[in-house]
Amino acid sequence: MKKTVSLFLAALLLVGCFAAVGAFAADESYVTNGLVAFYDAGQQKAGDTTWTDLAGDNDISDVPNAAGQNEFKDGVYLNTATQVNFPQGIVDLIKGQEFTTEMQLGATEVTGDKWGTYLNATTDAYSLFYRLQDDAVEFKNGSNARPTESAIGGKDALSDSTVTVVFKVGEPSKIYINGELAAEAASAATSVLDVADFFFGHEDSTKSHTTEYIKLRFYDRALTADEVAQNYAADQAEVVFGGGSDNTSDDASGEAPASSEAPASSSTPSTGDAGIAAFAVLALLALAGAVVVKKAR
Repeated sequence: MKKTVSLFLAALLLVGCFAAVGAFAADESYVTNGLVAFYDAGQQKAGDTTWTDLAGDNDISDVPNAAGQNEFKDGVYLNTATQVNFPQGIVDLIKGQEFTTEMQLGATEVTGDKWGTYLNATTDAYSLFYRLQDDAVEFKNGSNARPTESAIGGKDALSDSTVTVVFKVGEPSKIYINGELAAEAASAATSVLDVADFFFGHEDSTKSHTTEYIKLRFYDRALTADEVAQNYAADQAEVVFGGGSDNTSDDASGEAPASSEAPASSSTPSTGDAGIAAFAVLALLALAGAVVVKKAR
């Protein structure tokens, strides 16, 4: 009888553990409502010249690849003062009435003598940049008022960060850094952005930088503050639990995030979540076995 009760209790603990892991995964998942494109360097292989869009059909083609300068390696895309153009679908999104752009960075070093420009259009109607003069991160959005965050801690302060830009005509533009509102424009945007192209990285000596781009996400709507925080938490969960690729596998396609037609968020556990679950299973089975052995003795 005691053996049966012990096994029953172990089973209950196992179910509870799976429930906890599932809840964690749901809390730390990415927002998919309005998701147009999702680029994850961790899902790419060394030598790739196309950065696959995991959420749609906006693959980035002709990605520069030169070892030690511009390359997919160790879960990042290293960009050294090089312009990489997004496809037309992303350009059209930036022209829209509202959008959200997110970039997760690893190490970054500003090498420009005035700015470090991370996301940009040739018209400069969209420009997300760091300014050395006053140690500020700013979002230039056409003739609309700009959100600016000053004194962020030096020109390398954007290292290991997630930077989100939220734009919507009729509302003030916003910059979030690591899931928290860092700056909001003084007045609402009144016009869409006039762009003919859109790219990341910059080759101009006044705007250049060497940066590890980890993920880039694009939404066709303005994310809420809670959604921005949710995406940052998902980025951090992958950092902590080792999500992504080591770029050594022959198959680095991975599992794509849900498309923009999917529910508001994905609840697929990350690699780390699966590891926790496996560890919990082994621990609980060992506990149950120990109880049985003790009883047998």
